[in-house]
Amino acid sequence: RFNWNAAIAQDPFDNSTVYFGSQFVHKSTDKGNNWTVISPDLTTNDSTKQRQDKSGGLTIDATGAENHTTILVIEPSPREKGVIWAGTDDGNLQITRDGGATWTNVIGNMKGVPAGSWINQIKASTYNDGEAVAVINNYRRFDFKPYLMRTKNYGKTWEPLVKDGDVFGYSLSFVQDPVQPNLMFYGTEHGLYISIDGAKTWSKFNNGYPNVSTMDLVIQERESDLVIGTFGRAIWVLDDINPLRVLATKGQANVMAAKVTAVPPVTAYEVSTRSANGPANPGSSTFEGENRNYGFASIKFFAKKPAMPERPNRDAAAQGAPAGRGQFPGGQGGAFAGRGGQGGPGGRGAARGPQAKVEIFNSAGELIRNFDTPVEDGLNVAQWRFDENPPEGTEEPQGGGGGFARFFRVGTPALPGKYTVKITVDGATDETTLEYKMDPREEYDMSALIARREVLKDISVISSQVTTMSGKVSADVESVDKVLAALQGKRGEEYNTLRTKSNDIKKQLEELQGLIGRGGRGFFGGGGGDGPTPLQTEVFSVLRTVNGSFDAPTDAQKTSVERLKDKKAEVQKKMDDWYAANWDAYVNAVKAVSFSPIGN
Repeated sequence: RFNWNAAIAQDPFDNSTVYFGSQFVHKSTDKGNNWTVISPDLTTNDSTKQRQDKSGGLTIDATGAENHTTILVIEPSPREKGVIWAGTDDGNLQITRDGGATWTNVIGNMKGVPAGSWINQIKASTYNDGEAVAVINNYRRFDFKPYLMRTKNYGKTWEPLVKDGDVFGYSLSFVQDPVQPNLMFYGTEHGLYISIDGAKTWSKFNNGYPNVSTMDLVIQERESDLVIGTFGRAIWVLDDINPLRVLATKGQANVMAAKVTAVPPVTAYEVSTRSANGPANPGSSTFEGENRNYGFASIKFFAKKPAMPERPNRDAAAQGAPAGRGQFPGGQGGAFAGRGGQGGPGGRGAARGPQAKVEIFNSAGELIRNFDTPVEDGLNVAQWRFDENPPEGTEEPQGGGGGFARFFRVGTPALPGKYTVKITVDGATDETTLEYKMDPREEYDMSALIARREVLKDISVISSQVTTMSGKVSADVESVDKVLAALQGKRGEEYNTLRTKSNDIKKQLEELQGLIGRGGRGFFGGGGGDGPTPLQTEVFSVLRTVNGSFDAPTDAQKTSVERLKDKKAEVQKKMDDWYAANWDAYVNAVKAVSFSPIGN
């Protein structure tokens, strides 16, 4: 007699050995080619529950779905060879400690569970000999209480891990984390529950997961993922349970009280995004689930949000600032008042709110990347795009660089390996280790990655310099626009002269922008028309060819980088010459005109 969901299991000590359940336990040592019976009938063999044909005239189900008194679960111990548990749909719970030579029914030792209940799962402990958890339900007889029982002595005694009222719904599945014993997951008819204190308390997981029959739970150990099988609502994957492991190890109260607690990260991969074989536009003919985000390593940490310092009174600060005749805000360079850059005081990219400092060190202990990230109470996630800090003498892209600055990595790509991640919040520091690997589906050569990295480092320097050039010109165009806006409605020779001068200066700055590029729309497609190709577009083209492969750069690509250096130097000279000849004179012309609202 085989159940609709007949029991099947693989031996943890020999992957060629498989167990299958009817009313007997069947064993194959050659992957299913040949079978032997290693048990007597482990069910009650109650004949009154085996009368499917006595159905009042209805045809018996040919699939065997109506079979009763069958084995539902077989669970070999992962710690002790020869220890095997078996549970049935009519309430028997059997154990053998000698590979099937003898069996003992231990259900009579279990108090508080109605006789004849459904033994849905048995999970043998990965930590202790003789320990197992039985998942039992009795809803078919209108008993909706949760039954989750644990033994630590091969079934001689049992204790409940959950009480009626702790959870909602009858028991369906259970798994204990193989890394942290206090972390347990429990599936019921109405959702998923998590315990971080060894089943003393349970909390329902509602973060995007539905209230659904949670039929099975498995931990993918390599990825640290919880894989969930539901009834009618597909397969779910809870990515990266390491934050829960931290809470279970250190205690939630301790973690929440600490300023910062680093979470050990899962291995991060540089994922290849080449299209898979198959139709390019399959429409609705294929199904693809949601994949994990890629292109960066997730750095997770718990933190206590620092208190924000009091901000100075803006009016008082303004009263103390010099009112310089003819000055106006927003300019970069020249004589106009400066604007803070990204992360700097007053800048558009300046950090807002409390920040955590993230530092990444290579195996030699050298700092290769550091950045700030917002911090809130609880779990925080920062992203590292597998890049290093910009080379010395370059700067992070500023707001004026537009889309071009934001499109690329800040620095050159880091090499695969192990890194130390240090996180600092409000003066307190914690650290962990992160491993970064290439896509295992791809072949790569470390020497090629190093050569590629060196060429990309050169391109990064050029990119940063070109972005700075573009940012300066764009900011000064904005400054000239402010002058023109302030001149609207003004009459008189003095104003007309400055208006004409401003229009001429703006036109010349825009010609420089045409040589450099202004980021944002258009730079991917070149200069357009009959004009020269912007420098930014050429940087992007070279960067794309080198960055688009993990191979060593070709001689042609190296030559393109050298030509790019020469063109950048040529455009830089034109820009410097123009500023030397025109910008100071224009600034002085603006200062010579006294009118409001300029400078106010």
